[in-house]
Amino acid sequence: MAAITLASTGGCFLSHPRHTREAGPDGGEFDREDGGSVGVDAGRVADGGDAGRRDAGSPDGGGSGCDLGTREHCSSCGDHCSWMRCRDGQCADPIQVVVGREHSCALRRDATVVCWGDNARGQLGNGRSGLRSATPLEVRVSGGTVLEGAVLLAGGYKHTCALRNDSSVWCWGSSEYGELGNGMSGPEALSPVAMPVLHRDATAFSGISAIAAKGNYTCALEADSARVWCWGANFNGELGFAPDGASHEAPIEVPGMADAVAIAAGYNHACALRADGSVWCWGYGRDGQLGNGSAAWAPASPVLSASPGTGVLDGVTAIACGGTHTCALRSGAGAELLCWGGNHLGQLGNDRRGESALRPVIANRFTVPARAFALGYSTTCVAALDGTLSCVGAGSEGQLGDGGNTSSAMPVRAELIDVLQIDISQWHVCAVTDAREAWCWGSNSHGQVGDGDPSDLDRLRPTLVASP
Repeated sequence: MAAITLASTGGCFLSHPRHTREAGPDGGEFDREDGGSVGVDAGRVADGGDAGRRDAGSPDGGGSGCDLGTREHCSSCGDHCSWMRCRDGQCADPIQVVVGREHSCALRRDATVVCWGDNARGQLGNGRSGLRSATPLEVRVSGGTVLEGAVLLAGGYKHTCALRNDSSVWCWGSSEYGELGNGMSGPEALSPVAMPVLHRDATAFSGISAIAAKGNYTCALEADSARVWCWGANFNGELGFAPDGASHEAPIEVPGMADAVAIAAGYNHACALRADGSVWCWGYGRDGQLGNGSAAWAPASPVLSASPGTGVLDGVTAIACGGTHTCALRSGAGAELLCWGGNHLGQLGNDRRGESALRPVIANRFTVPARAFALGYSTTCVAALDGTLSCVGAGSEGQLGDGGNTSSAMPVRAELIDVLQIDISQWHVCAVTDAREAWCWGSNSHGQVGDGDPSDLDRLRPTLVASP
């Protein structure tokens, strides 16, 4: 998918690391803070039974006590919830944001999901369509109960998917191209629907460990086998084989990716990080975003992204795909961000605006090691280890977050600090900070910034997303 966050454990949050049920939702960036378990029953809604419970202790050890289950003292004295609600000793604060064309969604610490913005195709997952929302709304399964147990989100063009802690995948929104993976295309799903549990040969999936989306298709990483599966539009080879101009409503295996550890999806191309640290990409390649030295339209199978000189791009720990470009992070002592593909607005961050890179080049204008990075259609943002955020490329709708509405071939500092995780669409950006607050900026044509103001004026600076 388009965004990456480096977890404290060394794994990747939005580059779609393999999720293991043994680790549960408590590991890395999915820390529930006090180890609260998350149920897998999508129809169950917790009743917030901790409200009013008294704790004999206090943050300063003075024994004055506090009322647990409240916004100020959710799981323990001083455990403040930024998004107002405390339920079953869990704050409903955001821990991940994803963005689509004109909608946004957030995964909350209590493993529920909220969405806001355009809802013409059911993108908000609340059982209704047509009514946009400038404030977050809870995603609800058929019957009106809250979707629970989510551990990872992926935002597509007009759809969204959630990976749950039972390794199942649930999607909602547009199904025009079969991107929901439920064996159907055409009408949208106004509430989450489950992806089938069987392969095309009727054998069972071993469970899904990661998901990725950005365009009109979706990809998933199978848990035990480490195979990659994609479904939806294959107009540009997005599903890993030659373009056939067709939509595919059920998962199809991407050939040769039997040892993948992470996946990323762009608008018309996708990539997989393999166990040996190499990167393989497939789909649309006219701008060089596949990184194999060619600008061919679409190969018949995944190709190896290779660096000039060495011929090998290895040692990669995180990947992200945008519209016309791709980036990969090498960590460790020689940490560097490498990018390739289109550079018409300077989105590669390498002082070469206007020059596409058919193979990976060092994005020398960004500071690494990075805490997080994300790619939009023609925008790149990197959060440094100190939480400061720098963005480069397209900025006509305020995507760079610096108060202006012009593009820049040099990274500019966004007016937001302590950035933990980020995602970028073509025209707007959302991020989560250390304070577990969600912020968005850029185009607000359909309320996708989520600040509660229905005005369609662009937000040129980061704006706090309203509490649900």
